[in-house]
Amino acid sequence: MITMLGGRMTALFCYKGGFSLKRLFCLFLLVAVMLSFSGCQMFAEVIGTVLDANPILPERLASYEEDVPAQMIRAGEYWITLVSAYGSANYAISVSTDPEELRVVYAAEGAGVWFFEATEEYVAWCEWDGDNREYKVYSIADGRVETIFSADVSEHYQPSNVGILGDGIYYGYIDYPGEKAGIFRYDMNSRSTELVCETKYAEAYSIMCLSVEGQYLSYASMDGIRAVDLQSGDTVFAYQCPENVAYIYAVSYDASQDVMGIYYADNDSEDVGVVREADGEPLSLFTFNAHHYAYQDQIRCADGHIYWINQANVSGQIADHYNFVDYNYMNHTYSEVTKAFHFSLYGDTVYLLRFGNTEGVKDVDLYEMS
Repeated sequence: MITMLGGRMTALFCYKGGFSLKRLFCLFLLVAVMLSFSGCQMFAEVIGTVLDANPILPERLASYEEDVPAQMIRAGEYWITLVSAYGSANYAISVSTDPEELRVVYAAEGAGVWFFEATEEYVAWCEWDGDNREYKVYSIADGRVETIFSADVSEHYQPSNVGILGDGIYYGYIDYPGEKAGIFRYDMNSRSTELVCETKYAEAYSIMCLSVEGQYLSYASMDGIRAVDLQSGDTVFAYQCPENVAYIYAVSYDASQDVMGIYYADNDSEDVGVVREADGEPLSLFTFNAHHYAYQDQIRCADGHIYWINQANVSGQIADHYNFVDYNYMNHTYSEVTKAFHFSLYGDTVYLLRFGNTEGVKDVDLYEMS
């Protein structure tokens, strides 16, 4: 793990062209600038050296060589895993009490699974085959898979995120015939559906993304960004997007700081940043270079940190195109783990899936970072 002190990450630090193990190090000299955060906190860009070698990694919990995880979430005693060979259209979901054991409870062939979430009670995901997006739930107690909603997306856009709180499954939907849009909650006990947040029907103003973290539902549309306390029903965060924000790919609410993390596109780039309710412009923490993205549109903002996977869609070894980033937006320091392609949080612990030291993609390790 490499820590750089004091700085703002920029496109120059975006692993352009991927990492090469033949090089010992790369020097990046960045022009120092001063930016303000919340009106008073100042920080400068990084002037530093990055060693281009494997980082010192945290504890390794498990290794996989055949059926390799694409995503993994810890939920209490369970390890919930989305299993897929790299580039394959076949997926399986495993629920196990042992991270080294994959116990498949559901399999899908010829379908895509992108977003999936899990708790100690349920696993929820969005599955699509080109014509339909089906929101499905696996009940861990009952061992049953249930399709809770299906939407025809052959002609229209639909959001794909899902979230879970208690017995409620949350998803976004644009009802084109009914001219309604918003976030719906499916109750796994009553088998009933209710609209919990409604947005403007016009597609440009409909739900772009959502996340459920603890008791908070966060979502974004071109009308703005909101966080709702699902226990009280109160809106605890509201932010109006400025005109230069063209699209928001992901949101994550840090209740400890009353700050919203966002992955967004402005007029000329894609960025990871944070906003407070009173802010005018988002504070960009990282600007992606061309052909670089936050992998799977995933970010997580918690306890003064924002996390994401930096993906380089360029030529070269696949394993070298992924890096986990932990950015402390309170003091503007960050650390990274190379070759890590997925992360999840459980309490104060970060779990990483990382490609091993071979050149293939069927060599994956699970790490724990406290």
